[in-house]
Amino acid sequence: MNNLADNVVPPRRVQRVRLALALVLAALATVALWLAGLIWFATNAAVEPRSGQVQTDAIIVLTGGSERIATGLALLARRQADELFISGVEAGVELDDLLSEATRSAGFVDPGDLAGRITVGYRAADTVGNAEEVAGWMRSRGYRSLRLVTANYHMPRSLLAFH
Repeated sequence: MNNLADNVVPPRRVQRVRLALALVLAALATVALWLAGLIWFATNAAVEPRSGQVQTDAIIVLTGGSERIATGLALLARRQADELFISGVEAGVELDDLLSEATRSAGFVDPGDLAGRITVGYRAADTVGNAEEVAGWMRSRGYRSLRLVTANYHMPRSLLAFH
């Protein structure tokens, strides 16, 4: 005679199997969310900027990447804004240093009279610091619109901090 108790799985083993299943499902969900975020990031990082025809009060350049300053200078030269603010500049680096490096690296023509329309910010050490530094500068001038210049991969985080 077959005893029914012999076929019952012990309760502890059932709990362990359920826990292991829950951990596997949690790990799969985490990987799926990470992949979705990676796909979203890669899709948005490759998006081209909007048309450069819109006039803004200021052009904001976040330091830390190649050709950002040259891009800001080109926008300023095309009169896309009244002023250019370069945020997050390392202490001891002067505007002339930034301008000469930008003209050398990007082949930008001599900035000439543009230097009088450029402000350098030394306070920011990270993206949140950039946003705070720029907000104070914008308020002091009564500006309400800006054009942000940074790398594509840095733009989502920058926009989040600036909002």
